[in-house]
Amino acid sequence: MRRLIWTALAVSLTAQPSLASTPTERCEARSVEHFADPIDLYQNDQLTFDIRRKGDVIGSHEVTFTRDGTLVRVHAKTQININLFFVPVFTYDYRSLETWCGDTLLDVKTIVRENGREKKTEAGQVGFTTNHWNYAAVKGDKLFNTVTGRHNEIRAQVTDEMIAVGASLVPARRYDISGGITYRAWYDDQGRWLQLSFKDKSGEDVILNCTSCDFAYRQMSDRS
Repeated sequence: MRRLIWTALAVSLTAQPSLASTPTERCEARSVEHFADPIDLYQNDQLTFDIRRKGDVIGSHEVTFTRDGTLVRVHAKTQININLFFVPVFTYDYRSLETWCGDTLLDVKTIVRENGREKKTEAGQVGFTTNHWNYAAVKGDKLFNTVTGRHNEIRAQVTDEMIAVGASLVPARRYDISGGITYRAWYDDQGRWLQLSFKDKSGEDVILNCTSCDFAYRQMSDRS
């Protein structure tokens, strides 16, 4: 059922006019010398995160990688539900689809539903986005914000530290991002996304913790 839902979403989001080239045709026309395959990087075709606020789990985030010939499609999905005395007070549903040709983002299309209000954004070759899975995004000075549909100028301050991933302490590099958007992101020494934190509109910390990062455990076992 999940695969059918994502297939339908991909078809609806990537529909092109008949006279325009498809992403596959555009990719095949390029000479892709370096192919950064996220499935190889993460040793998995899906990342899962829980989302916490004030220590409580309020939602989930998933990133799914799909090979499509010469393309890689990256689906990001966030679902948040906050209840007060069993009454929903905040709902958030985020769906984003990125289409990559090697190291080049061909397009990104996003649908956000917040408390029933829907917003759509899309863009072509914008470099990197706020979907966070790609380590290179924090190495530049600009990101495409998939929620607002605008570019944000960014600055990064880098700190090396140990963080808890599951039951293990893992060496990570923390990027404190400021400028047009503010958040913290943690990646391991291979550039794999481990955690994210930001403040919501009320000033509370919202934290995403990777729950599928068993590669970190395997790495530590191999080194010991």
